[in-house]
Amino acid sequence: MSAITDSEFCAEARQRFTHTKALFEQLERSGEQLPSFYSPRPQRQAPPPLPPKPAFHHSPSSPLSQLSNGLILWLLHVEKKNILWMK
Repeated sequence: MSAITDSEFCAEARQRFTHTKALFEQLERSGEQLPSFYSPRPQRQAPPPLPPKPAFHHSPSSPLSQLSNGLILWLLHVEKKNILWMK
């Protein structure tokens, strides 16, 4: 088994570097012709707009809120009846 001298090692490293540099320069020159796996993704159409959400009455979450809202509605109903009765 022979040992590689420093000069042989430097010559081999220089040759590998030159070869690699030439490959990169070739890639730079052919930059306009990118391989297919570098091509940009096709643009998708935008999805259609969502229809507006229907307006709905938000029910209260707690039982106490439900009770107070029910009481308010009942009082409004009673008040409306009283106003109509007074006329």
